[in-house]
Formats: sequence, C-alpha cells, structure tokens
Amino acid sequence: MDIALCKIDLKHKLLHYSGAHRPLYLIREGELQQFKGDRKAIGGIPHPKREEKDFNNYSIEIKQGDKIFFFSDGLTDQIGGKDTRKYGPPRVREMIINNEGFTMPQFNELFSKDFEGYMGENKQIDDVLLIGIEF
Repeated sequence: MDIALCKIDLKHKLLHYSGAHRPLYLIREGELQQFKGDRKAIGGIPHPKREEKDFNNYSIEIKQGDKIFFFSDGLTDQIGGKDTRKYGPPRVREMIINNEGFTMPQFNELFSKDFEGYMGENKQIDDVLLIGIEF
C-alpha cells in the first residue's frame, strides 16, 4: 500500500512529510521541489533476510506563498490521452509549474478538467486524490 503523510506545525512553520512511493511537491517562488517518497510500501510481510529500514521523514520550513501538492497513485496511474498512456508524475509537475500563480480553487478546476479530458472514454482505474495547500 502506498501512502503520503503530512503534518503541518503552523506554530513553528514546519511541515513534516513521509511517503511510501508517494512524493510531495513544493512550489516556492516559481521553483518546484520534489520530496520523494521511499521506494517501499506499508504493510505486507517483511523479507526475512533483509532488515527493514525506517521511512525518511522530511522537515520542511514553510513560508508564506508556498504551495504543496501530494496525491494518490490513482491520479498518475490513470490511462488515457492519445497514446493510451499513464497520466504520470511529469504531467502533474508540468501543470503545477506552468500555472504556479493559480489559487487552489483554480488548480482544482484545472486538474479536474485535465484529468477528465485525459481519461476520455477510458474507465477510471483507481481512486483519485490530489491535495493542494497554500500557506
């Protein structure tokens, strides 16, 4: 199972993030930073001959104007487009960068329309969640 966990500490202006196969994108002053999730899932049976490692925990200072995005694999794994390929993380990053001045309601509309258009006549293959927060 993949998961993204985010804890926001407004008092200390910190964001704590950890992900299992799920990244977090931060856009600050026009630049996108990616915090990669670990290449392991939660749950399941641990390998008996390999020590299980802890997940990386990122502590990120948040500043006014920062925008963060994290999402389920259902968004990026969706099949569609003219070549019947996955929606993919590069498309998500591109949309964020190309529209970095958008408000969160504008991002909501942008992603909703783009995802529906990309999916076309294809069946939705998984649940889809995209969370965007502006500080």
